[in-house]
Amino acid sequence: MKIFIRNRLVFLGISILFSFSFGVIIFNPEQAEFIVRYLGYWFILISFCIFVYHFYLVCLECLKNRCINKYDCIAFLGITILGLILLSQTQFLFKVVLDEIILVSTSMFMHHSREVMTSLNGYNVNGSFQVVSQYLDKRPVFFPFLLSLIHDISGYRSGNVFILNSVLFIFLLNVSYILGRKFRDWRTGILTTLLLSGIPLLVQSSSSGAFETLNMLMIILTILISVHYFQNPNSDRLITLCYSTILLAQVRYESIIFTVPVILIVIISWKKTNNIDLPWLVIIAPILLVIFPLQLQVFEANPEHWQLDLIADSKNVFGINYLFDNIGHATHFFFDYGNSQGNSLLLTIVGSICSISFFVFLLNKKDRKRIDENLLVPLTCFILSLLFITLLLLCYFWGQFDDPLTRRLSLPIHLLFVLITICLASIFINKSKIWNICFFIITLSIFIQTIPALSKRQSIKANTAASIVNWKYEIMEQYGNENFLIIDNSRLPWVIMEKSSLIISYLDRLIEDVKFHFDSNTFNNIFIYQKMTRGADGDLVPYPKYILPTEVKLEQVAQKFFVPFSIGRISRITSIDMDKSDYQTFWDDSKINNKEKIIKEFLSKWVRTLP
Repeated sequence: MKIFIRNRLVFLGISILFSFSFGVIIFNPEQAEFIVRYLGYWFILISFCIFVYHFYLVCLECLKNRCINKYDCIAFLGITILGLILLSQTQFLFKVVLDEIILVSTSMFMHHSREVMTSLNGYNVNGSFQVVSQYLDKRPVFFPFLLSLIHDISGYRSGNVFILNSVLFIFLLNVSYILGRKFRDWRTGILTTLLLSGIPLLVQSSSSGAFETLNMLMIILTILISVHYFQNPNSDRLITLCYSTILLAQVRYESIIFTVPVILIVIISWKKTNNIDLPWLVIIAPILLVIFPLQLQVFEANPEHWQLDLIADSKNVFGINYLFDNIGHATHFFFDYGNSQGNSLLLTIVGSICSISFFVFLLNKKDRKRIDENLLVPLTCFILSLLFITLLLLCYFWGQFDDPLTRRLSLPIHLLFVLITICLASIFINKSKIWNICFFIITLSIFIQTIPALSKRQSIKANTAASIVNWKYEIMEQYGNENFLIIDNSRLPWVIMEKSSLIISYLDRLIEDVKFHFDSNTFNNIFIYQKMTRGADGDLVPYPKYILPTEVKLEQVAQKFFVPFSIGRISRITSIDMDKSDYQTFWDDSKINNKEKIIKEFLSKWVRTLP
């Protein structure tokens, strides 16, 4: 038996060494990009299938042991209804434009070709949308992979991302109930769900295209599985825990940190039971995680991916010099009593008090004995990891939690508050009256703060870039499936809508081609988006990057004021006035009968030569 275990440990060591070598040492960024592009989808698919199968076995075991009763089923129904009510209070929109659109774009490429790439731009040629340029993005691939599965089932639609996040939110609330119930009984389960439901930011993320809801779900699910494993270790539970961690590590960049508490929990479990259980699926797990360091290589090879230029005076990505300033921003975010930040003031106050009490509680041996060791050990490991992530984010150059683009980074800290609060509540609240008071206060907070914050949508409106993109989609939706070309300074928003687009700066040198499109009606309409501002005389004029050639004549379709100096305008091209001496037409009167053939030849050349 000892020889058997020793051999398995040797193979695990070889697997880890192999993964480290291939992920960090052997391949250069170009080779790493090639591997991630063509193998990334299949690695995540294998990991996902192994996880789903063994998670099913663990759930089946729980059902046989009657871990869930009829009262839990009633709770699940009530929690689902609560989740749907909260989702109905917000709008299903893109709220962090670049991240969300890139995730959808990556899922589209994975759906069409099973390759991990992001579609950069594309054009509709003869009724078929063709992606003509792509790149490997820095964002982890588990969320776009799940979204690509939705596309596989229902067909590609950019709106599928909202369906996915809504389903994930309902799962998150129900899984949080199961985790909370582990602390004591159904009351701690309900309390956990209510505390998470009271975070407007979580609901807003669940009605967006971001991966934050999946990240929260996978953290909670991994904690739950680790507790379940630590209570009664076996091979199926270990495999489920291992592959849950692999998937979690590929949701957000910093989620790789959660591999550390999981490894600690497994080692402590082996020591506690005096039995090293190493299934082959656990031994090969490090190999399936190799995509993460390979993608990180490509990320680090492109310094612009860090976006340091977006924050003034930022020279390093992480630094202690950012800490005190970010603490100020975090204080402003967490203790905001209005509806502008998406925070839960009740959770902040209670969680802050409980956090201090929790570490006092850990130092006292008598108090520690009041909670089951099988719960306390995994919980402490994950709480310490969440604390480390908190410190990491506070030392991040863009770690201002009150910034509309980065406040979503605070969600794991909200979870930290919830876990600590539930832990102490399960120990020190013993009277039913106190439980009822807690439920009443939290429910009242949801109605007084959460629902108004969701309905007012102030935190969403603060992101002007997101508002502009959603407005563009709203205006262009009236044209349905019409084949149009839109000229804009951003192509990504139109790729996921499968619409042809062109950068405004290209218009000068491609004016003849665009006129050919206009004259031959290859597109039903040609639209232009311009960002406008007030001129010296008070009239609206386009920003320099949105100025068009004088030959292009427009008819305004829609216009909206977002802030005083940010005005969006969508127009339709009505004519392109060019002298015949300047315009090299693609056909003359003698070739008019071959018009369709000439248009097809032009479109083929157009796609090949466009930037």
